Amino acid sequence: MLFTIVSLICIGIFFASCFTGGKSWRDTRELFYGKYYAEDGLINQTDKPNSPQAFQNCIDNGIGIKTKLFYTKDGRLAISAYNDLSREHGVELKVSDCEMSQLSEMGIMSMTDLIDMVDNKLPVIFELNGCSNNEAMCRSVADTIKASEKKNLAVCSFNAGIIAWFKEREKNIFRGVVSAPASDFKNLSKVQRWMTGNLG
Repeated sequence: MLFTIVSLICIGIFFASCFTGGKSWRDTRELFYGKYYAEDGLINQTDKPNSPQAFQNCIDNGIGIKTKLFYTKDGRLAISAYNDLSREHGVELKVSDCEMSQLSEMGIMSMTDLIDMVDNKLPVIFELNGCSNNEAMCRSVADTIKASEKKNLAVCSFNAGIIAWFKEREKNIFRGVVSAPASDFKNLSKVQRWMTGNLG
């Protein structure tokens, strides 16, 4: 009987910990709640994704921004919907194989460009994609957020390991795991599909 009670308490603590803010400050978390977010800054179909014009429209309309970050060859953080530049820019290159100066010439913004543009006007969620050096990428993102001294910046990822890095090393940065319906994870087994789709 005692074992059952202790087990239930432990399970309760585990589930409660899954839904806490994870050491990020309450006033920081509240900046992100109850808001609409524009994927790649798009609220108008005529805008180009992740462009200054798209982001300015979000600022003008008070709509949060969610965008993806990729780690460049020279250790910078570039904003792009895809690592493969052929999809949006018609160039057979990957963001991760380019230096930020090359990407800037194509009109691709850096993480700091967006932070400076948005300032404290609205919340921004940066989705991090895995790369060949997740440790260096996570450190660079964390350092950029801390250097900005702004609370309206958060990180998210489909990669639970990336979020675990922030949980262990930068607890005060607001973070979240992104998921999708189990059926979207076609390359996984049925059990893994269910676990991943339900944040198991």
